[in-house]
Amino acid sequence: MDALTAFSLACNAITVIDAAVKTGKTIGELYKSSNGFTKDVTEMLDTTSQLEKALESLDSARKLLVGSQTSNPHIAGAASQCEKTIKSVHELVDKCRAKKRSSITSALRAVYVSRRYESELHRLQSDMQLATRDLMTHLTIATR
Repeated sequence: MDALTAFSLACNAITVIDAAVKTGKTIGELYKSSNGFTKDVTEMLDTTSQLEKALESLDSARKLLVGSQTSNPHIAGAASQCEKTIKSVHELVDKCRAKKRSSITSALRAVYVSRRYESELHRLQSDMQLATRDLMTHLTIATR
């Protein structure tokens, strides 16, 4: 075996070991988790919760206001997009949840499903950030 082939084989072995360690850590985190989510997903849920509270406050303020600000279609559209994205995040995250606490099979299943929907979750996270920015922009314009 020449040096390049040996180096390539060693790199592949390191990649497999790294993936196994990361998967093992995720399984351990899910196994110990009280809510069935990893730390990253819990942080994302906290962000969606904050956005939901902001949307509720916006809706309450909208009901109190009269005039042009209540009929601003841009704000309503941006808020609607935020709500749709939050709903999609909750639906996807619920699929990725470890259903039983301290269950290896439940944690394995959650890791498998999480890996399967990982790109979708990242896309939704980006969509949520864009929708939030859009809402903030329209609110800033409306209040000037």
